[in-house]
Amino acid sequence: KAACEEKVAADFEACSQHPKFGELSASQLTRILKREDLGVSREETVLKTIFQWLRVSQDRNGLLGMLLQLVDFQSISVENLLRLGRMKQSGPNADELHREVDEALRLRQRKRTQSPQNFQPKRRCLRHWSPDLGASTEASGREVLPTPAYSLHWHEGSLYTAGHDCGIRCWKPGSPAADARQVAGPGARVAGINDLGADCDFAIAPTGEIFVADSDNERLVSFHNGIGRLVLDESPHVERICCSPNGVLYVLTSEALQKLEGSRLQTVMTFETLPEDLEIVSPNAMFATKEEVIYVLDCGDDRIIRISPAESFKPVVVGQVPAEQRIGNFFGTDGGTIYVANDRRRKVFAIHPSDATITEVLECPGNLRPRAVLVQDRSLYVSMRKGDRGNIGGLYEYKLPPELHLE
Repeated sequence: KAACEEKVAADFEACSQHPKFGELSASQLTRILKREDLGVSREETVLKTIFQWLRVSQDRNGLLGMLLQLVDFQSISVENLLRLGRMKQSGPNADELHREVDEALRLRQRKRTQSPQNFQPKRRCLRHWSPDLGASTEASGREVLPTPAYSLHWHEGSLYTAGHDCGIRCWKPGSPAADARQVAGPGARVAGINDLGADCDFAIAPTGEIFVADSDNERLVSFHNGIGRLVLDESPHVERICCSPNGVLYVLTSEALQKLEGSRLQTVMTFETLPEDLEIVSPNAMFATKEEVIYVLDCGDDRIIRISPAESFKPVVVGQVPAEQRIGNFFGTDGGTIYVANDRRRKVFAIHPSDATITEVLECPGNLRPRAVLVQDRSLYVSMRKGDRGNIGGLYEYKLPPELHLE
């Protein structure tokens, strides 16, 4: 038995998926979960496996309280702890779990003042820990590009960045930073228009065409297959642009939300008739979903506004951020979570419009401040700069914990 338990502990994640794992006795499972050398990539696996083992028989439900004492809740990410707190469960099991979650969140608030070196996860293999992302076998963050960017986009396996050098670069994650190439602006191999002002916003269509709102030159241009062309000249002052997954390019000016139809802008809605409390004061970013729902980050009032065709394009506030958590840039995932860069507090937050919750995801190291965020394949990319110095900083990658589901 001891040899069997040792083998299960060494490769716990793989063994927990074996059909006969549910045949372990309560005492066997207890001894295995007590071990500090338990082989897991994250502590969330331990909790998920406990519930998997309990489902084998209703007679085991009374053991949950005891088994939860073997879970190192301080190693679970804050986002997953909050997700556990929102899970709807009934009976004594729900009470037991919620008590542990509430206590873990209370203790986590204290640990925010600690450095990662001051906390040691229970499992020896989980060598890397942060107050927000929890513990894992992998380091939580690493620099992948040596220069910061103020805008990030993803297209077909590559990350596109816009920096303060009036250009757009393309980099494939996993490749050396030196392989990043200029696709628009100074140094890019482009025929046609290629001179961009310092104040630009860009978006990428599903075809790979890059649209750039060049505010300094009051025009909208595009880059595709090595050719730069003029799309609109003498256009009204463009605040932000974005492209939906369906290829619709939206243009936000101080007066209206418009979309590109051929070589002309078509008005989606005007702002002049909006009530004062829904006026978009200072738009800093925008994105659109496949349902053509548009989200605008209004930094003037620290809020996120939704503009949806299902709501007759009437703006709706879906995320109001407290004044002390001022926001600067954001990114929306397909799952509905919105990641927000908070320059002032040097943090990244996650906002869930469905239940209006705000979760702290990351505090930037040193004196770095987040400028732009993007999430792809559970990797959180954060562009950071030092203070107000635009070109000092870099792009960092953080591995986000998988979402925890107990059903």
